[in-house]
Amino acid sequence: MVDLLSSEDAGRVADVLWQYRRQLDRMEFLLETQLLLAAAGKDEHLHHVADLLNETADALAYIDLQRGILLSDRGIPVDLSELIKVVDSPWDEVFSDHKQWFASSLARIQDLSARNRRTIEQSQAALSELADLLSGETSDNGYDGSGRKVSTSSGSALLFDGQV
Repeated sequence: MVDLLSSEDAGRVADVLWQYRRQLDRMEFLLETQLLLAAAGKDEHLHHVADLLNETADALAYIDLQRGILLSDRGIPVDLSELIKVVDSPWDEVFSDHKQWFASSLARIQDLSARNRRTIEQSQAALSELADLLSGETSDNGYDGSGRKVSTSSGSALLFDGQV
């Protein structure tokens, strides 16, 4: 392999990759926090987490820009998979470890994002149903004793807290 990176430059790339990891780890933490807040019904605090997530996304974009400048100015592949192919040991292993961690982190972030979306959608649906109930606009749906949704006929009695 051609040694495109000096040891100093490879160290800089590794530092940038560690910055990525810290920000992705922060993103995972924030998504987990968002999920817990949403599940607990603490909607009034979700905007704080959203702000921190935006800051983290901005930090990731800045780090990506740094990495691109560092590598492209030297004619080195910016793509991590390509970079691994052209560097010598031990840097190929170091960068490969980062790549594996990134793949795992991305999977966790995607899972948390999907879970957050579902939780928030369920909360919104429950709030909408509650608002309809409180406003007197009842639907043709109700719940049986086990909590399963069932159809009800219009004009039927509404049980609330065991009372008609």
